[in-house]
Amino acid sequence: MQSSKKSRGQINVYFLISIALFISLSIYLIYVVLSYYPSKSETIRMNSLNTKAYIISELIIKDEGFPENWDEDNLKRLGLASNMLELDKRKLEELEKICNSKSLEKLERLRSATGLHNEDLSVEILYMNSTRDTALDCKPFGALAESPYLQRRTAMIKRVAMLEGEFVEVRVYVS
Repeated sequence: MQSSKKSRGQINVYFLISIALFISLSIYLIYVVLSYYPSKSETIRMNSLNTKAYIISELIIKDEGFPENWDEDNLKRLGLASNMLELDKRKLEELEKICNSKSLEKLERLRSATGLHNEDLSVEILYMNSTRDTALDCKPFGALAESPYLQRRTAMIKRVAMLEGEFVEVRVYVS
């Protein structure tokens, strides 16, 4: 009878090793899964921003916008083209008025006209083969390029178009 009392409190060494191994493996798997998730969600977010930037660049260089002769007060859909890949100087000036405006209503109209909801937009149009530098520098929602935090999360698309017979590079930033 005494021998049965001694065996009740004993724990097998293999049992302890297997429990330690199980706990270690579980912790490792949880760590791997949690470290994998943020990188994928950031990749998905950047892909979404790149897609939006590309769509906006298509609108800018290929679409006339709506209404066709929109101005800063009646913009419904952003488009700067007079013909495909040829930008309209008057529409560029109207966009610049909106970008320099302090009116939240006009800025929200611009955001809506580009299909953005919570994202910010910036558009630069630079002359390529000329002594002139910039045709447009539109940063209505803040200086995207100046913030190192936003640089990491900003999608940029570069496109080429024509403005008054000269080649320009259209840069669209979405963050």
